[in-house]
Amino acid sequence: MPRRRFLAIVDVSRCAAGSVVRRLMDACFVGTARVMPQPGDFYGGWVTPNLDGIPKGGPGTNHW
Repeated sequence: MPRRRFLAIVDVSRCAAGSVVRRLMDACFVGTARVMPQPGDFYGGWVTPNLDGIPKGGPGTNHW
């Protein structure tokens, strides 16, 4: 059973934009923005086009 603070999202689906999902889907979107997998093999998140800066996870970002 989820904790009380997470009950509101208990039936919400999650989609990671990583390599496994890319084999199963053509694309992942947040609203109308197509997302790209977060760099690297640790986080498994996604990045939207409006991001400013470098997302953590790629080469050289392990220690910041």
